[in-house]
Amino acid sequence: MPVDVHPLSGAIKKLANENYLSATEQEAFSAIPYRISDVESGAYILRQGNETDMCFIILMGLTFSNRITGNGSRQIIAINMRDDIVNVQSGLTNFADHNIQALSHSKIAYISYNDIFQVVNEYPAIGRALWRNTGIQLSIMQEWAVNMGRKSAKSRICHFICELFIRQKKADLMRKGTIAWPMTQDQIADTLGLTAVHVSRILKILRTERLIKIDKRVLTIMDWDALRDAGDFRSAYLHYNEDLGVAES
Repeated sequence: MPVDVHPLSGAIKKLANENYLSATEQEAFSAIPYRISDVESGAYILRQGNETDMCFIILMGLTFSNRITGNGSRQIIAINMRDDIVNVQSGLTNFADHNIQALSHSKIAYISYNDIFQVVNEYPAIGRALWRNTGIQLSIMQEWAVNMGRKSAKSRICHFICELFIRQKKADLMRKGTIAWPMTQDQIADTLGLTAVHVSRILKILRTERLIKIDKRVLTIMDWDALRDAGDFRSAYLHYNEDLGVAES
């Protein structure tokens, strides 16, 4: 008879492995109440300016966080994927300073801050784990800021592809050197501070140089070393407790 798998098991395992949570602490986290919802691509999970009392765990799919400026321009500030725990920081303000939307069809677990705070009070190690998790998300944002401020368009795109490649490998989403690539050129442009036309031009160059191949919303890296060098990519800012390398899985 098949054994039921806890819906949050992937996120709990990730949190435990990166923060050395005990079996008792993992059980306490798994006992937190949650509700699960399917979210279609483009739909809002959180809206900028609204009050919020929930954080989210991505169970399936990809999501993105973004802010809208006064003139209606959009800046994408984060990409989230399976087992990521997001929006924990808003529990201290109860206010959403950004949007979160589904980048692809996604399954989301909603957890209230009150329930998070209750288990953190009883198990401080869980609080430290969530604090570290939020710190890593900040580290990624800092890396993005450096890329946008100090790198060429080609280098930005190469770095972005390398990051998604490593992160999807970590989440066990990479298959035979390929990763999901559901982003439109407009979305890539809004992530990297470029225009869609410029993004199109650079992606064409990368394909011509045989660094990548894109087919039906799937991206394959053809030459990892050249792509990594072009993007000046170093993965230390992701703070993984293991060397993932680039071997196929």
